[in-house]
Order: sequence, then C-alpha cells, then structure tokens
Amino acid sequence: MALQNSWGTRFCLAAAVVLGLYTFKCLQSHTSTVERNPPNDFSVLSTHCARVSPIAASQFQQRQTKLAQTLYALGAAAYIAEPGPNAQYYTNISLSDWWLSERPFLVVITPEAAHASMASDKPVEAKVTIITPRFEATRASLLHIPTPDTQGDVIFAEWPEDGNPYEVVADIITNLHPTTYKPTQVLVDEGARFFVVDGIVTAVSKLGYQVHNTPPEITAIRERKTKEEIEILRCANEVRCILTSEYRRTSYAPRFRSHYEPSDLYEARCTSGYVSLRHAP
Repeated sequence: MALQNSWGTRFCLAAAVVLGLYTFKCLQSHTSTVERNPPNDFSVLSTHCARVSPIAASQFQQRQTKLAQTLYALGAAAYIAEPGPNAQYYTNISLSDWWLSERPFLVVITPEAAHASMASDKPVEAKVTIITPRFEATRASLLHIPTPDTQGDVIFAEWPEDGNPYEVVADIITNLHPTTYKPTQVLVDEGARFFVVDGIVTAVSKLGYQVHNTPPEITAIRERKTKEEIEILRCANEVRCILTSEYRRTSYAPRFRSHYEPSDLYEARCTSGYVSLRHAP
C-alpha cells in the first residue's frame, strides 16, 4: 500500500508539472500573437502648449527681489541652494542644466540693501552669486541667469580642486554685508544634500551665523502662483493626461496594459515636447 501511495504521489507531481508547462506555453503563444499597435506620433503634441508663454526674465527678477526682501525682513544673510526645483524657480538653473556631483555647485542669493543702513529707504534688491568649481567656471558662466541687474553683474566665485567651497561661501557673505547690517542667520534650501549643509554650518558658524532650513515665509513665495504659472501647469497637465491615455490605449494586450515599458513612455514624453517651460535666452 505504501508503494502504491508513493507511485501515486509521483504521478500527481509529474502531471502537475506537465500541466504547468502546457499552460505556460499556451500563454506565451497567445502573448506572441498579440501584435503591438504602431506607436502614435506624439510629436503633434509639441505644439499643444504653443499658446502658453514661458516664464519671462522679469518674473525671475520679481521672484529674486521678493526673496531678497524676505531675507532682509528675517535678518538673514543669504539663501543657499543647490541646482534643483528651488534654484530653477529663482535663477533658471535646474538639474538638467547642472547635474549634482561630489563637487558642490551652489546658488547664493543675498539682499543687496545690506549695503545700506536698516533705516534706509533704499529698495532691497537681490544679489546672485554662483559658487562653482574652478575647472567648470567657463561652463558656469554660460548659464543664463536672469537677474535685476545685467548678466555681467552675477558673481561667479570659483573654488580650486584642493580648496574648500564652503569657505568661499563664508567669504562671499562676509564681503556683502558691512557693519551697518547685522544678519544673524543663513538659510539653506531644504533640498540641499546633508554633506553640503554640514560644510556650510562648519564654515559660517565661525562667523557667528546660525544655519536654518527655509522658514514658511520663504516657502510661501513659491506657493503663490501667478496667472502665467497656473497656465503653464494647466497645459502641462493636459499633455500628461493625453500621453498617459494614448499610450495605455496602444500598449500590449488588455491584461498587460498597466505594464507598459517606462523607457517607451519616456521617449513618448520627449517626442511630444513634454518639457519644462522655462525662460530661454
């Protein structure tokens, strides 16, 4: 009886394996016969947002001026950011313009009215300084940074390969703020990497500055959208919805529609012109 049970178990296992292989072969054959529809020409969407104007240089200048006024009111010496969403918002420098590496590339915005007394009626303006590795200074100078002043008034502070970029930051802050203005803190963008924040803290704390993340007064600047920004967001969302809907419709068999290839969708987004509408030189 035990022998019969042993052979019966083996037979059941063998039958299960054969059935599994047959089912897999049928599914594979069915999937291979489902031809993928020819991809759509998403390039027609490249003109979908043609009616929407990119961010003008004057709007970048207004953002920088508003930031400088807020820094001045908070008694802050500077606002420091790495390339990213906030740096792009204020200076038109995104991660596509400058990819992050182990060599810090920093955007420093300071209130220009620091050259006057606190009781002065002089308007508060923004001063933009770029902290860049010395061997990449030429490429940094080619970045288009709209400012209240002319492009030539943007300061490009270089640091050598064997130097300390955070000491350069400290020197910039010290030189821009005379004794008539007494800032007590330096604000660092919340998106800055930890080792960058640590380097800034070490350098500027020697000068008596405290380092903080951006407070609500600073983050609120981006939260208030202009009519032009709302129009860009609306049009970008329209293109995204059209891309997703059309790509899912022309994807694989119905049961696999939710598993389209990310690389293909990325290519479709590029073909459609689904890119950020920024200020162009």
